[in-house]
Amino acid sequence: AWRWVPRVCAHLVLFLRRCGALETSETTEMDEDDRSADETIVEETDRILAIYIKQLIRSTTSLDLESDVRRRNKIATSGPNGALIETYGLIAQYSFELERSTLVDVYSGLLRLCLVEDVEAERVSGVILEDDRRTVCLRLAGEWLASRGRELLVDIVVEAVDRVWRETLFACVDALPEDQTLSFDEDCAIRAIELLLFPGFENYREALVRCNIALRQFTLAKKLMAARELVEWFPTSVLEEMDLSDPVALNARHEFDAWVAYINALGAHHAWNSFVLSARPPLPKSLVLGAAATGSSAEVGGGDQRDHADLEQDVALRREGARLEQSAYLERLAVFEKEAERKLDAAVDALQAVLHFGGGWMIDLEAPNTVDDDDLLHRNPVLPSSAVRCAEMRRVREYALPLVVTLLHGALHAGRRYEAAVAVAQDVADPQLAVCDSFYLRI
Repeated sequence: AWRWVPRVCAHLVLFLRRCGALETSETTEMDEDDRSADETIVEETDRILAIYIKQLIRSTTSLDLESDVRRRNKIATSGPNGALIETYGLIAQYSFELERSTLVDVYSGLLRLCLVEDVEAERVSGVILEDDRRTVCLRLAGEWLASRGRELLVDIVVEAVDRVWRETLFACVDALPEDQTLSFDEDCAIRAIELLLFPGFENYREALVRCNIALRQFTLAKKLMAARELVEWFPTSVLEEMDLSDPVALNARHEFDAWVAYINALGAHHAWNSFVLSARPPLPKSLVLGAAATGSSAEVGGGDQRDHADLEQDVALRREGARLEQSAYLERLAVFEKEAERKLDAAVDALQAVLHFGGGWMIDLEAPNTVDDDDLLHRNPVLPSSAVRCAEMRRVREYALPLVVTLLHGALHAGRRYEAAVAVAQDVADPQLAVCDSFYLRI
């Protein structure tokens, strides 16, 4: 009943500001004596505007009005219609009037909501929307807010990613089951990185840094499906745009390449192992010719059922059928063994590529104490510090490298490549590869 009150108050604030009766601290030079009072006025009027903008944001979703099933169906079958786009335009227009910190808080909340609804729509419908909600909101933000500086646009999307990650990646990853399906929270955590790649808002270095953060979190939580999805999704064009003269970007690119090698290795091993277990041709039912001969002797002993000539002809036919069946089986087996050998070669090469990864797998090219990647941390406390990152990378090595060595040795042994299997120990002991360090147990 009182929903019209914030609207009236917000438009009154806008009217007074347009008349010059209320000017924001960003556009007015204030005397020192009046600064405190004026700042209070700005804060309170900003609060009024923010309340109305948040009311508009709530009106864009039916979260509190419909059941979960009805809401999912509505989201999946309807993109941002004209009325919704108009509301998004009003939100961007009114947000322009806010102080910087309030603006970032309000608009990042809108982007978080749009991302969640877009991902839900795509998962329900199975269709990637071309002009989705977050694209419309980002485009409108660029139209209305670009005059206040590109740094503001970047801060908005960074805060939006943080909001999504607090609710998905960091809050839920440890509680997620170790299954082979991509959960909704994981999907949102991955797709949030897209906000950092939108034209005009792009921050490629931070996008890659966050991609590596998510990969570490997923791997340590044994969420291989999510890690593979993220590696396959991340655009290669971003990697080509990276300035590798920046030590942070260089280490981030090196870490991502290490993740690609690891995911490819696990995928190649899985392809070989699944093929060996499922594609081997079954033994023919009448493989042994002696069984037919034994059966014929018993039948001959019966004497009364058929004469000797008919029995001999029957035995000959059985033996010929068994011979043909065995020949076909051996042909299928030869094809299977050839393909299995090819897949084994691919798996061995991919697993060895992890052990022989240039510069060491999951080891920075630049020493951690010479890389100042805490500038991201100072601006954004969600990102881990250098020390936390190094600790996570060490945990990843302690988890992943023993697994790679075990899979490699097992694959070589199963392929009867015993000399190569024994030689794996030399790679583990090689100090330049630093693989052995990952096997040490910390007490």
